[in-house]
Amino acid sequence: MWNWCHSATIIKVFSIFVSISIPFCAAVEALNVALLRNVTAKYTCGDFGDEIYYNHTEALWSASERVQKTCSAGDYPASNMVDGSVETYWQSASRSLLYADPLLGDENLDTIIEIDLLQEFLLEKLIITMADSKRPNHISVSKSVNGRDWAAFAYKVSIETECLAYFGVKLSSLPTDGDDYVCSSYGQSMANRNEQVVFDFSHFSEPVWKRGKFLRLQFYEMHLTLGISGNKFQHYTVSELKVFARCTCNDLNNQCVRNNITDRYECICGGNTEGDFCERCLPLHNQQPYEAGQHCEACQCYGHTDLCTYNETVANLGLSLNMAGSYSGGGVCINCLHETSGINCETCEEYYYRPAGVAQNDSHPCLPCDCAVEGIAMNPVSKQIGDCVVNNDSPLPINHLNRLMQPGDCFCKQYVDGRRCDQCLPSYYNLTVENPHGCQECQCYLPGVENGDNICDSQTGECRCKSRVAGFLCDECTHTYYNLQQSNPQGNWCYSRLLDWSLLAVSGDVMFISLSSNTTLLIDSVVMVPQEFITGDGVDVSPSALSECDLSTRSTAKVLSNTCEDYIFSTSLSYYGEGRPCDCNITGSFSATCVQRGGACECKPGVTGRTCDMCTPGFFNYTSNGCQPCNCAGINKSCDIITGKCNCSPTTEGFYCERCIKDFWSWSLVVARLVNVTLKDQ
Repeated sequence: MWNWCHSATIIKVFSIFVSISIPFCAAVEALNVALLRNVTAKYTCGDFGDEIYYNHTEALWSASERVQKTCSAGDYPASNMVDGSVETYWQSASRSLLYADPLLGDENLDTIIEIDLLQEFLLEKLIITMADSKRPNHISVSKSVNGRDWAAFAYKVSIETECLAYFGVKLSSLPTDGDDYVCSSYGQSMANRNEQVVFDFSHFSEPVWKRGKFLRLQFYEMHLTLGISGNKFQHYTVSELKVFARCTCNDLNNQCVRNNITDRYECICGGNTEGDFCERCLPLHNQQPYEAGQHCEACQCYGHTDLCTYNETVANLGLSLNMAGSYSGGGVCINCLHETSGINCETCEEYYYRPAGVAQNDSHPCLPCDCAVEGIAMNPVSKQIGDCVVNNDSPLPINHLNRLMQPGDCFCKQYVDGRRCDQCLPSYYNLTVENPHGCQECQCYLPGVENGDNICDSQTGECRCKSRVAGFLCDECTHTYYNLQQSNPQGNWCYSRLLDWSLLAVSGDVMFISLSSNTTLLIDSVVMVPQEFITGDGVDVSPSALSECDLSTRSTAKVLSNTCEDYIFSTSLSYYGEGRPCDCNITGSFSATCVQRGGACECKPGVTGRTCDMCTPGFFNYTSNGCQPCNCAGINKSCDIITGKCNCSPTTEGFYCERCIKDFWSWSLVVARLVNVTLKDQ
């Protein structure tokens, strides 16, 4: 049992186990790694045929007391030296036969024993236990990594001066490097039998010197029992050959155990290493390159992989973050999970982001960007289209609207807004993939829209009109209203009023009148109101009623107050002297009845007038089914009441005024605006 000390403990940081140096000692038992290994010997009793011999213990007996024995091939095999039993032993051929074999190559070399340990070990002790024979005068021990090329590294001699005299080496008890040797004397008298010869390397600190896989033991100068005539007593017997060693386990923790399946010794690795000999770092501990005798350092992968590798370039550039929060080492995380990526799995994959407040070591830190494809632009950092702000703890960017972006915000086109880039900016509409700016600008006619803002429906582009204003772009007045213009001092609204008139002539049922307005008008209808309805002459009515129900400023089509309704009813009754018949037109109305106040009949679609006797402006073909819409494309929606042909502006033509005349362009079915083209001589 040998003691060895090292430094290691384990702490847990972000679910990753990290080694920190704290001293502790552990006991490591050197194992007999020669047990049951393949061993050969030159030569074994019986290799040259049956051989007669005597035991060494009988050398001092009388001839009559001695028991002659015979050995055949296989009686005392070399494997007996490593079978773990002291009861069995290997026996060499007699000395005369050994000297007669030229393969040994040295007249003083008696025996060569070789053993294959199957793997490299750190040698601690080599113990040779003799059986019924004396030890050799000299022993040399060589080692090899391939079983072919040998290097002597340890010697035993009977007296110290024989190191130099016999082997040509200096007396040495401690190697200085991996190629050095040791030579020492037995330090004890030769025993007749059962002597142990010990090579002790346990106090040597040079690990390279102690490494060995193949061992060769060479015995020199066998003791001549009974002199030249004692050949039958002259042979070696070895009961046990033990090689105590520790596994070559990275020089950290050199404990190992034997695998009963592979019959090899496997290291119990320490220092975050693995492998048969702890010759590499654990998969997640490659922040620094592997170095024997050094703990492997864990990579910082935030728990999103169990594999990293060392990259020297990354280390030189200082790109890898270690567990202590410093850019030291070259660990590169491999196969990052949970939609993460980067050298340390520190960021999200393309098209994913980490929400604010979510830690990098969260089990699932990344969510999909979910950007709307119609409105996205290129991420200036990743150069990807459809990517979003990742939140890799770098400063957050400013977007195209000069607003600080948040994790998950998408990068929008010029006229697009919203976290997903799925909304048009105010005053823009019609978000499409094809539009490089995302949305079109609203074309509202500002005098006709609420608050004077160019804001329209984000899908259709239809503008939000003021009261009394109509049209897709709020660029026309509703029916019975006029005067929509920028310069109107009264809120740019449309107005309706009764115009003053004078009677010019009467011809039968036809009256010719003159209007007091000098403005060119398109007249929907002319309503002639008796004077009494304006002044209240002949009717007992309060002044407030006259003011509230002034027909020159109020529309009788709106909901009227009770006072106003009573005034109109009384005035009408006074004017006519009696109730008036409904006279609903049977072609244009649904029934012959009308409302009591005002006498309005219930008209069919597209029909107007109190009695439902005409088409509404913008309709034609007065029939029992009502009137059809003109469907004129231009601003003027009126058409011929019989044929339905639209009344076109001077620059349009077609049945519905649906196209420009020659030399004019820029027709729009929405706004019906035409731009004159001046053709110049070329």
